[in-house]
Amino acid sequence: MTHYEERLEKDLVRLREGVATVGNKVQQALEHAVRALLERDHELAYDTVLGDMPINRDVRAMDRHCHVFVARHLPSSGHLRYVSSVMRLNVALERIGDYAVAISREAVQLTAKEFDLLLHFARYPGRVFTRAQLLDQVWGYGHEGYEHTVNSHINRLRSKIELDPAKPRYILTVWGIGYRFSEASATGGKAES
Repeated sequence: MTHYEERLEKDLVRLREGVATVGNKVQQALEHAVRALLERDHELAYDTVLGDMPINRDVRAMDRHCHVFVARHLPSSGHLRYVSSVMRLNVALERIGDYAVAISREAVQLTAKEFDLLLHFARYPGRVFTRAQLLDQVWGYGHEGYEHTVNSHINRLRSKIELDPAKPRYILTVWGIGYRFSEASATGGKAES
């Protein structure tokens, strides 16, 4: 076997293994997304959404490998057709992965204000916010008479993101002050009580 043939075979094996790996990850994500939707498993839905980023990274890596393959093996047209189909398959797999994310997001529907509130907490893990601060920073106004709005939104948000809203792990109450987002939740560690 010539040096060129060895490199060609090595590159083809790398592409085949990459496609199989991405395909398996996408299939698993889709299965998890459907299960999360049917069972209303919010934790699995979040994991599926977050797991899409590494899949997209793998797809981009496969695209780079395909471009390198084309540059190395331009004279052999049969292999170029294979690489072209791998590239099209990668696009299809990424699209299916995006569907899995969309399904998972459907399992946990947040209103725009609930999303804004969760995003605000996630940006400042561990920081305690009073109701007035949240009204000002998330709603954009600081009317004392509307502090019950914060409580209502916190309760609805907890009902959607917490496994047990009565024992929250993510959005914690700081009695007499307000609320804070668990630092462990932001870092993926074990949540504190």
